[in-house]
Amino acid sequence: MLNTAIRRMFILGRKLIYIFLFVLLTFVNFEAQAQTSKRIEKLMAEAKTSYSNHNYKQTIETCKRILSIEPEFSDAHLFLADVYNDIDSVKLEIFHLNKANENINKPLINFRLGEAYYKDGNYSEALSFYNEYKDYQYIPEKREFLLACKIASCKFAIHSIKNPVNFDPTNLGDNIN
Repeated sequence: MLNTAIRRMFILGRKLIYIFLFVLLTFVNFEAQAQTSKRIEKLMAEAKTSYSNHNYKQTIETCKRILSIEPEFSDAHLFLADVYNDIDSVKLEIFHLNKANENINKPLINFRLGEAYYKDGNYSEALSFYNEYKDYQYIPEKREFLLACKIASCKFAIHSIKNPVNFDPTNLGDNIN
């Protein structure tokens, strides 16, 4: 009987230790997340400052530090897409827009992906993203017109690439510009 009582106390003590460890680890995890969040906020502020000063190299480095801490942080991916758009690095812009699009579902990202693929000359991908964006019901009026023009342009470009026209230019002489 004494053996059973000691055994029950031992089991109860072990359960209490597990509960204590669970609560302690949960608290430590919340504390670590709060510190990480504050660090990311500070780094984002630093990136915004360097971006506003047109220091793109520092902005890129700062955003990469953010992504090393939090790889799925969409705001950093969107920020990098903005920087790469500004410096005409379309492939990297597309990469970071796609990364952001994986993590959050914002219709404007589809429009921006359409714009980036259009700029890259990948008209079928651009058309696909423009059509996805077109399904969104809250499109500003000015953008609706632009979107219709871009869709028509993509369709024309796709058709023109599939059906090239023979063209044999003739030199009109040195007196013509």
